[in-house]
Order: sequence, then C-alpha cells, then structure tokens
Amino acid sequence: MTQSILQAIGYRTSPRQTKIIATVGPASADEASLRALIETGVDTFRLNFSFGTPDEHERNLSTIRKLENEMSRPIAVMQDLQGAKIRVGKLKDGPFLLEPGQEVSDNRRRRGRRQSYSYQIPSLDQDRPPRTAFGTR
Repeated sequence: MTQSILQAIGYRTSPRQTKIIATVGPASADEASLRALIETGVDTFRLNFSFGTPDEHERNLSTIRKLENEMSRPIAVMQDLQGAKIRVGKLKDGPFLLEPGQEVSDNRRRRGRRQSYSYQIPSLDQDRPPRTAFGTR
C-alpha cells in the first residue's frame, strides 16, 4: 500500500514518540475489547499478576498473540509482578506512629507491643542478617 492509501484509512505513517499501555482486566479481556484497543493504538498490554489465575493470564496472552498475528502488528506484553508484602500482625496496644530513628524489634511469638511487632513472612528471618534493624542499610 502506498503512504496516501494508509493515511486515507487512518493509519499513522510516521512513528509516534509515545507508547500506549493498557491494563488487561475483566472489562477488557475479551477478544473484541482487545482488538478495539489495538485498533485505537495500544502498543503494550499489561497483565497484572496480583489478580487473576494462571489460566486467565495464559488465555489473555494467547488472545493478544492471536490478534497480533491477525492484525500483523507487533504488540508487547508487560507482566506486572508484585514484590513481597509484609503484613504486621496485631498490636497489643493498637496502632502507633514510629518516630525517626526509633528502634523496634520483631517478635513472631507474641503480639506486638510499642517496641516490638509480629509479622507474617516466614522467610524474613532468613533474608535479613541477624541483629539487623529494619530500616537500616
């Protein structure tokens, strides 16, 4: 196709400087929605691995790749992987604010108090060198 025909049908003939990223979720995971997003200029689809099942992510990826082939347009897929979530356990005296430089200790065997707290990551003890305070480098 010549450049004038491509322009007549609304296809951009000059590269954009900005890329468009769209998150795939329940409202946009069907093939028609993904096709419409690609047609309106999406360059990359983001799959949020904090939600959904492996089967859903596999289905979304397969649909994206199918549309990529049908539409002869490269589409990137970005996987958003969450990091560790540290959850502080119940505090005996309720919530409190930490002051800059205040020392606290961890204690997984009892409820947290003003100077200690409990947490819910079993590997934290292995990941942190002994006698290292949180918040220090």
